[in-house]
Amino acid sequence: MTGRKFPLPDKSIVWLDDDSLRFRSVEPLAAGNAGEIAPRQPSEKLKISAEDLSARIRAPKYRFADGFRRVSDHPRYSVKWSVEIFEVARFARGYGYTERARGTMFAPLYREWHFLDGGIIERNGYGWASPSWTVVQGAEALRAMCLLLGIQQPRLIRGEPSRRALSVILEDLTNAPVQPRLEDSRPDALGDYFVKYGEGMSDWTRNARRVHGVQNEA
Repeated sequence: MTGRKFPLPDKSIVWLDDDSLRFRSVEPLAAGNAGEIAPRQPSEKLKISAEDLSARIRAPKYRFADGFRRVSDHPRYSVKWSVEIFEVARFARGYGYTERARGTMFAPLYREWHFLDGGIIERNGYGWASPSWTVVQGAEALRAMCLLLGIQQPRLIRGEPSRRALSVILEDLTNAPVQPRLEDSRPDALGDYFVKYGEGMSDWTRNARRVHGVQNEA
């Protein structure tokens, strides 16, 4: 097994397997993380090499404010595309997390991926007045996405109860069992909040809806 070992921003050490793109903390493993996990090939949806992935983690190119904007203290952060198109859902798909989807013809499409302490909510609007947005929920989920996208870690996350080592977070994220795809799934509380209150929409969408007198969905 070939790979590379390198430090993370919190000084914890992680091992990245070159073939599977899965991480392993080289610190003492937290309870529930012990034991070997069988090798698994990464999904083609990741579309990144181990060299490029480790480089963006070790030397993040973007400031936290370039990639995320806080929309709630739960915590929930909206993905910004001001300097780059940050495809957060690509990593959820690539590491095998189940996509939960809801949508009908001539209506917005909602997708969810649940992992760590939260997950990702993605809304694809229908029509010019229907907003599209992506939200990351959960402090650990947010910190993991920052690492994988080459975004600097936030110093503090409002609503973050405690902090585990980043190496353990990456291990838990990328070594979860492959989940079966749900053919017909219903949204749960994680997504219902955003559907009801319209949280996570971009500043551009908010301004457009306000100018044209469009109200958030009830």
